[in-house]
Amino acid sequence: SRAKGAGAAFVSGLAEPVGAVLAFWLVGRWLTPGFVNGLLVWVAGIMSWAAVYELLPTGIALAGRGRTAAGFCAGVLAMLLGIGALS
Repeated sequence: SRAKGAGAAFVSGLAEPVGAVLAFWLVGRWLTPGFVNGLLVWVAGIMSWAAVYELLPTGIALAGRGRTAAGFCAGVLAMLLGIGALS
């Protein structure tokens, strides 16, 4: 039913904020700006690997090399512009 689906979505959506509070409680005293930057770089590396290893081959299989390359380049450009705008 819709109510069960909405409830399941709500509960699964709580996982991230509850995990963040628990993580802050457990390692809050070690959360220096350098440590947080290191974690962000680590996560960015994992996401980049996932994009190259998983998403690009699927995109090539479904849309071809040209469209996949264009989409990848557009995504990189959007991220660079966003980072530049926030810096």
